[in-house]
Amino acid sequence: MSNIDLDEVKKSAAEVIVNCSLIEKKVKNILSSYIDSSKSFFISEILLNNSFISLAKKFKLLGYVIRKEDIKVNSDFRKWCFILMSKRNMIAHSDRLLEDYAIVDVDVDAGPEGVEYFPVYEDAPPKVSTIENGKFRFEEVEKTCKDFDKYYEKLDKELDKISHQIKRLNSS
Repeated sequence: MSNIDLDEVKKSAAEVIVNCSLIEKKVKNILSSYIDSSKSFFISEILLNNSFISLAKKFKLLGYVIRKEDIKVNSDFRKWCFILMSKRNMIAHSDRLLEDYAIVDVDVDAGPEGVEYFPVYEDAPPKVSTIENGKFRFEEVEKTCKDFDKYYEKLDKELDKISHQIKRLNSS
């Protein structure tokens, strides 16, 4: 019997999704603030709606604003954005997120009816996968969530700084 708490895995995965949504909302608010239009609802809720523009595209738009307005950001800002989205996608699109076992061997039973194969299971922490350079890479969900949290904190603080700078630009 597995001693892995799948409820904790679900909770961690949900936190990743929710926190990524909070980052996306911050980016939308920064872009809406930058545009500074009387049509702010249209910009924020329609034009920048998640159904129309992905988080990656919003980060690209934000990158344009950062360059155009010469806003000082951490040199790793783009990298943080990429890692955050990558970790979120690993969680959100995993088809093995709640598997707390691994197949470690296969027993083969040859009988008069033919050959039968029986997988041998072992408890294992849930993992998520990604493809890097054409190869599958597996990572424990716990590590993916910790990495996400690390970059979430960095991005959250950096977006607060960017927001403050945008507000100063708009007030001058």
